[in-house]
Amino acid sequence: MNILGDRIKKERENLKLTREDLAKRIGVSYSAVSMYEQGKREPNYNLIIKICKIFNCDADYLIGLTSIKKNKRNIITQNKNRMQQILELANGLTVKESNYLINQLNKSKIQIRGEWKDKWKI
Repeated sequence: MNILGDRIKKERENLKLTREDLAKRIGVSYSAVSMYEQGKREPNYNLIIKICKIFNCDADYLIGLTSIKKNKRNIITQNKNRMQQILELANGLTVKESNYLINQLNKSKIQIRGEWKDKWKI
């Protein structure tokens, strides 16, 4: 079983990257990426970090310690950052503009959740 290699290949293909593309982005040869995917060689720690950044995943997922691509702590941090961005954009709006913004966000949330449910058949 080659979880690390399988996940590198899966995530690379999900991003529609060739082995050559990934190799260039992480600074190794095509054959190194090929060997990682086949389980004949393992990337070092620094390469795993680079690969995780490209794939937008946690190292625990990539090396097979979890089946969850992103941990909750990272998602919460990202959500806090997004909320801060929204607050900065909303700063200085009139009450009418704020109400309009809230209305639009609620509509978007309903639409996004509906699309998500359709996609995942929930």
